[in-house]
Amino acid sequence: MAWQCLDCSNRSSRQFPGGKCPACGSFNIKSRGMRYAEPEKPRKTLLEIVMMVALWALLLYGFWDKVIA
Repeated sequence: MAWQCLDCSNRSSRQFPGGKCPACGSFNIKSRGMRYAEPEKPRKTLLEIVMMVALWALLLYGFWDKVIA
């Protein structure tokens, strides 16, 4: 479930503590139904990015060497 303050539009994926908005203190909140709450995906590390670029470069070089040249 997602929660939103109707006064200041503060949003949170968790219920507000004590049933009030932590930003403005209002009790005027509502829950918004989320169909599929997907967990956050971890970001790619520098090693993964370097390996991906190196493999793409190797693939393009092989294509260039076999097909074009």
